[in-house]
Amino acid sequence: MTGRDTAYHALGGEARRLWRLMSLSPVPLDRPTIGALAGRRPERVAALLHELAAGGFVAGAPGDRYEVRPLLAPYARMHLRDAEPARRRVAAQARLTRHLARRAERHAASLAVAASPPDREPTLALDDDPYGWFDLHQELLLAVVRVPAGAAETLPRRVRRWWFRLAVALCGWLAHAERLGEWEEVCRTVLATPTADDRPEIAGWAHNELGVLRRRRGDPQGAATALSLAVAERGRRGTAQARMNLGLVLLDLGQLDDAVEHLELSRRHRSGADRAGHALTDLGLGAARLARGELDSAHHHLVRAANAFRALGDARGYAAALTNLVLVHAGQGEHLDAAQSWRAALREYESVTDPSNRPAALLNAGAVLLASAPGQARQAYELLAESRRLRDDRPTAGLGRTLLYLGDAAAALGDAAEARRHWVDAATVCEEARDADGQAAADARLVGADAPA
Repeated sequence: MTGRDTAYHALGGEARRLWRLMSLSPVPLDRPTIGALAGRRPERVAALLHELAAGGFVAGAPGDRYEVRPLLAPYARMHLRDAEPARRRVAAQARLTRHLARRAERHAASLAVAASPPDREPTLALDDDPYGWFDLHQELLLAVVRVPAGAAETLPRRVRRWWFRLAVALCGWLAHAERLGEWEEVCRTVLATPTADDRPEIAGWAHNELGVLRRRRGDPQGAATALSLAVAERGRRGTAQARMNLGLVLLDLGQLDDAVEHLELSRRHRSGADRAGHALTDLGLGAARLARGELDSAHHHLVRAANAFRALGDARGYAAALTNLVLVHAGQGEHLDAAQSWRAALREYESVTDPSNRPAALLNAGAVLLASAPGQARQAYELLAESRRLRDDRPTAGLGRTLLYLGDAAAALGDAAEARRHWVDAATVCEEARDADGQAAADARLVGADAPA
């Protein structure tokens, strides 16, 4: 049958080979990726694509990409099996995966540095724009990473290393873009591969990712379970990250002593050259010491974290450190420093997209402003109202405290009915979130509001 395909055999040998190899991808490819797949230089790829397009074998796609015409794709795969032995198909797959992994790693590393949010207007050339590159190639990246989900046993060994590196970089983007469902799918695909069974550190990476994902979804118990597995599975270097994440989850659960222990172990296990990792650990330790009421120690860790994040150009980390410093300064009675910290934190959040931490910064700013300057209750109310707007309705301690202080601000503005409504909601949310201190504070305010004048 393949011998009778006269149109196909009318092509040059290199064009036929390129067409066959392009059928390995179910989605369009750009020219650099096609060059990597075929092992050919860009100028040669351009000439071959022109020949294939003139013959009607490939079609163009947005982003200067090309694909085998859908009606011809089965014939291309048939020619591929007929003309290319398995070892050459595997070699092409390895070249494709290696190319994608390297580019994805480079662009994923740029995500933390680029201050523009994912929905910003494109201003950079595509090769310099990590958001644009991932947006354009997301179908291809997901298709390549999902392959083992249906054929885990047949993933060639020479492809596995690059496939795992691609999965790691892809998860970095999915996490950054808040695409939690696909992030979880990639992690579970990695766990289902034979490589994860053979190499515990790979299973540890996947469990660490799942732990972070569950924490972001508001499931600290599930996160603690996954991260405990990650700590048990990962080597010394990986354990530092997993222990830090486990410490943060234990902090969410109110297990402060265990949280500090894991965070201290994380700091000891980190390489001295891992400045970003040390900054994150200091941030966690500062938050844990603050929760334990150790203000001087918390101040030490948070200042060190803020300085490190600023030197690294990490606006999110810098803003998070400042957000916690607001409470430290307020606890120490340094209201001017607290005001400077929350204003600086909110300025940082104007330049980054951080839907989980910006509400906390607004909450701390509003609460501190209300306590230190009652005459500015209107501004405090607006900060707290914005924090409430940015939160969903999941019962969390953060939501409960926001409602609590919103009630305080409403009371300071003379609206007793609104204040009572917020305190009732705060008591309910804090009870569901198991925030005993927040519930007690809301109940006390309600008792005071009901007492006769």
